[in-house]
Amino acid sequence: EIPSVYRSHPEFGKIKLEGSPESVELIQKRTENSRTFLNPDGSFTTTQSSGRMHYKDASSNWVSIDVTPANNLRTAGEFGIINSDLPITVNKQSGQARMILEQDAGLEFITSRLNVINSKGEEVSVIAKGSQNEGQTSGNEIQFRNYWPQIDRVQVVEADRFKTNYVINSSPQASNENDFLVFSEVIKVPAGWQIRKSTSGQE
Repeated sequence: EIPSVYRSHPEFGKIKLEGSPESVELIQKRTENSRTFLNPDGSFTTTQSSGRMHYKDASSNWVSIDVTPANNLRTAGEFGIINSDLPITVNKQSGQARMILEQDAGLEFITSRLNVINSKGEEVSVIAKGSQNEGQTSGNEIQFRNYWPQIDRVQVVEADRFKTNYVINSSPQASNENDFLVFSEVIKVPAGWQIRKSTSGQE
């Protein structure tokens, strides 16, 4: 039985067990990464995730993390994971992003740079950014076409991670076949934090 205090939970009765819609979630048994259901035959089913499924709202209710990126209805021009205590957002004009990791502290992805380097490791040139168009969203991606001339920047937002891809449609005019393109990102971290690379090469 579900205690009466939980019947005011914002998700009371809304979450169904896949394959058994008659099962009732015992919402008082929710944890950060699990849900427990009472089945019609009196048995129980618990679903779990290796990642977080819920976060605590202002009333200390475990509520579901919406893992589908969307436009931020509270802040114009933002796209990302909004309904979470650890949001990940991208500015659709600038491409700047913010990934909250704990208690309003997190990483800020400020800007990116593209250099042309020759075979000796010497900088040949810095590629200027193209005309800045608003990013176009599709699924969990936001694409900035011609972020640099003939090079697109694609930012991928997932429930607990953020990734940037670069799509080279053609080589920059300032480079030749023996040159290398070097993409770099400026990332701001909170005071006292560090970005480290493990000895195995995994970030």
